[in-house]
Amino acid sequence: MIGEAIETALVLLRALFWWVIGLAAAAALLFAALTAAVAWAWNAVRSGPRRPSWARGRLQARIHARHRTRAPDGRSGPRRPTRTRSQP
Repeated sequence: MIGEAIETALVLLRALFWWVIGLAAAAALLFAALTAAVAWAWNAVRSGPRRPSWARGRLQARIHARHRTRAPDGRSGPRRPTRTRSQP
């Protein structure tokens, strides 16, 4: 009789242990998903709507201009006027 009580208690403790492990795993998964959703929302709000570089502030406009423009290739200067002969 005492043996059955001990065996029942061990079975119940084992079941409780696995319930706790399962709930902890579910809570960890929920926490990771919630953290990812909050990080995505934070980045979306922080980056703001897409707008021109000059509307982001001076520093952001400078950074945008440095990364989006190319250096002159030597042919970007003014062109010489072509000489044409005047007709009599």
